[in-house]
Amino acid sequence: MKKMIISVMALAMAIGLTACGGGDSSASDKAVQTNEPSAASITMEATNWDFDQDEYRVKAGEPVNFLLTNAEGVHGVEIRGLGIQLDADKEVQYTINEAGTYDIVCNIICGTGHSTMTAKLVVE
Repeated sequence: MKKMIISVMALAMAIGLTACGGGDSSASDKAVQTNEPSAASITMEATNWDFDQDEYRVKAGEPVNFLLTNAEGVHGVEIRGLGIQLDADKEVQYTINEAGTYDIVCNIICGTGHSTMTAKLVVE
C-alpha cells in the first residue's frame, strides 16, 4: 500500500511539473534557436549583482550568438518573454523575430543584490 501511495504521488508530481513547464508558447515563435555561421555576437559579462552593460542591442530576424561569462560570482541568465536561458561559458545562437525590449535577469540566486541584477535586450 505504501509503495502505491508513493507511486501515485510521484506520478502527480510529474504531471504537475510537466504542466508548469509548458511556458509561454508565443515565446518560441519570438526566438528560434539557429545555427548560422555568420551570426553577430553578444557577450554578457556578469559580476556580483551587475552586468557589464545596462542594454544590449540586436536586429530582429538576424541570428545572434549569446555568451555569458562570469567575471565574479556564479550567474545564469534568462531573457524574459523570449524563452532564452544562458549558462556561463556556453554559447547559444538565436534568431529573434519580434522587435521589442526584453528584460535580462540573473536566474541563479547570487546574494544580496540578486533582485536588482537586470539589464535590457533591445531588438530593433
